[in-house]
Amino acid sequence: MVVFANFLSDLAVDLDEGQILTTWAQQAPRKAWLLRPGDVYDLTGVPPESVAVVEVPPAGAVPLAWAVRRAGLVERVRALAGDRGAALLPTALDASAIAFARDIGIAVHPYPTVEAAEVALRMTMLLNTKTGFRATAGQLGMRLPAGRMCRRPEAEGVARDLLGDHKRVVVKPDRSAGGHGMRFVSREDLRGEASLLLDTVGGPEGLWVVEECLDVAESVSTQMEVAASGAHALFSGAMRTVQGSFTGYSSPLPPSCAHVAGELDEWGTALGRHLADHGYAGPFGLDALVDADGLAYARATSAVRPPPHRTPWSLG
Repeated sequence: MVVFANFLSDLAVDLDEGQILTTWAQQAPRKAWLLRPGDVYDLTGVPPESVAVVEVPPAGAVPLAWAVRRAGLVERVRALAGDRGAALLPTALDASAIAFARDIGIAVHPYPTVEAAEVALRMTMLLNTKTGFRATAGQLGMRLPAGRMCRRPEAEGVARDLLGDHKRVVVKPDRSAGGHGMRFVSREDLRGEASLLLDTVGGPEGLWVVEECLDVAESVSTQMEVAASGAHALFSGAMRTVQGSFTGYSSPLPPSCAHVAGELDEWGTALGRHLADHGYAGPFGLDALVDADGLAYARATSAVRPPPHRTPWSLG
């Protein structure tokens, strides 16, 4: 494997969102123990001498493939990959990683060809948008918070409409992750001439989603894998947070939300079949929120963008 640590990726947000991408990339090295001798090699049975580590100098908020080229390391990677008959295992399956695999003449794991990975990318790019996920989840029968898609100039009017039925709403740019760019708005926030004051996340005419703000009791997920034999559950659990920041992951689901396990697996299996029908292979995750009444609501999929605390590679 060429483990391609492309933490800076345009899957979740545009590359011009430089600051948040840099922050995520700085947090991401907690995965790097997988690439260093003396940590998990004994557990995995990988001889340390069989691993070559290529360090790429920092190059700012640019794709890793660009940074590798700028540093003059392409031929070194090509030689190492060819010597081992390797395939590229990117942190995020994005267009830049696929182009890099083509450049050095290898496939993208677990796809048989670069072209097959490109087919899968179309679906993963769609599911890494708020509008794409809501549309797909709705088609597959998942429960979703009440909400509407709109253009940025319309977001305030849509929020006011939804606040007629809900105490709070959340306003999300179409391409975002980890809470970046989200606004939580109450009826009091929009009294009189008050404005949402949306920043430029998503662009001046970009798509946004306005949803009811649930009274969340738990944040949960199921992790699954699409293989030739179908979609299979790997594990499920609950995210632990303090003031909105992730602090840990508890698996299996704790007793307080264990009752949603069956529904999560049902939704995950349906999503896995859908992904497979569109050429996707490998692991993926489905996140959900459990409200104060114990009902689960689908929130997002980490298809090709796995959260760092849940899998050793990136499948968000």
